[in-house]
Order: sequence, then structure tokens, then C-alpha cells
Amino acid sequence: MSEERGGVSRRHALRLVLGQGAEIARERDRIALALEQQTAIEGAHGAVAAAAVVERLDARHADEIVDTLCDAFRGYPVMRFVLDDDDPERLRTLVRLFVMARVLRGEPLLGIRRGPELVAAAIASYPGELPPPVEFLSLRSDVWRRLGVDAERRYDAYVAAAATFPLEFPHVHLNMVGVRRTARRQGLARRLIDEVQAISRARPGSEGVSLTTEDPANVPLYRALGFEVIGQVRVAPSLETWGFLRRS
Repeated sequence: MSEERGGVSRRHALRLVLGQGAEIARERDRIALALEQQTAIEGAHGAVAAAAVVERLDARHADEIVDTLCDAFRGYPVMRFVLDDDDPERLRTLVRLFVMARVLRGEPLLGIRRGPELVAAAIASYPGELPPPVEFLSLRSDVWRRLGVDAERRYDAYVAAAATFPLEFPHVHLNMVGVRRTARRQGLARRLIDEVQAISRARPGSEGVSLTTEDPANVPLYRALGFEVIGQVRVAPSLETWGFLRRS
């Protein structure tokens, strides 16, 4: 009896080992397939990004840029902080101020289309190089009159916090880069960022591209794109901002 029990136990153990081995093999196959699928997805996204044509836009495209960035930045932390609500018209008023600041200074406006629709956009500036035009000062006054003194106060607090990031040399600042929700995860933002980097390299004296983010999830993404963190500031209990720089 005892020997038979031992035989059964050994056979049972062998079946367990063989079963575990088969399960391990199946798990390895599942992992390998998942990696192949992920590689294929990333390759497809890379192909989409590589095929994307970055357009240099101008004042004629201002409304398109505003529409695209409003879609991309709906619910974004700094927008909600400044506006204290999710009202789409107030968001549009604020985003238009940022876009027109670049338009009136003749600074970079970039976009990517899918067919006729602008699905990704970026706006950039040359910090400290160009004084604000009279038209912009008038627009800014009107915007804060419409959005209210509390929104202006919160925006000034954000600007003051971001101004502490130490950049005492010529560079290009990426003010906003956004992709419509229907076109995300295709590498389009990276394509726009690379184009801004090319603008920096072509600009005499410029040493790189700076940007800020208020979404903690973006921090590792920008690091993966070659940006280094140059500062981190808490603007308010509900808002924190990170400053980044990627050298040319």
C-alpha cells in the first residue's frame, strides 16, 4: 500500500511538473505574441508619425489651431486651475490668447493634418526677444475682462512659478503642443516636438527647447524624449508644474 501510494505520488508529481512546463510554455508564447503585437503597433505608430507632414502655419490658420488645442487641452490641469471650471467657451477664450500671442509676434505655429482636418498643433516662442505688440496688450486686457480678475490672478501665479526655472540663455520655448483625442497615440506630438527642436538648431545662438507640463504622467514621457527636468514648483495645492529642457 505504501509503495503504491508512493508510486501514485510520483506519477502525480510528474504530471504536475509536465503540466507546469506546458503552462510555462504557453505563457511564454502569450508573452512573445504580446511583444510582437506591441512592436507591430509601435511600428505602425512610428510609420504614421514618419509619414506625417508638419506644416508651418500662419494667422490664417489661427482658428484651426485654437480648435485643435482646445480639444487637446480640455480638462488639462493648468486650464482648470486658471478657469476654475470646464466651460468650453472660456477655455477657447484662454487658448486663443496664447495662440494670438504667437501670431502677433510672428512666432512658430505648426500643425499636422489628417486629410483636411488639423489634428495636431504646436505653438512656440522666442523668450525675451520680442516685446509684446500693442494689439496683444489690447487683446490680453479684453480676455481678462471676460474671464475675470480671479482667473487673471491664478494665471499670474502660474506664470510667476514657471518663471523660476533657470534659463539664462537663448532658446525656443514650446508653449503648447496638443493632439486631438481622435488622433492620439500615433507619435504626432513627438513629430511636432522634433520640428520645434529643428527650429532651435537653425536659430543662431539657441541652445535648445524648453517646455513645462502640469500633468505628472507627462514627466517620464518627456524624459524619454530626451528632455531633462530643470525645475519643479508647486503653484497651488491643486497644481504643480515641471520645467524641461532639451539641448540642441
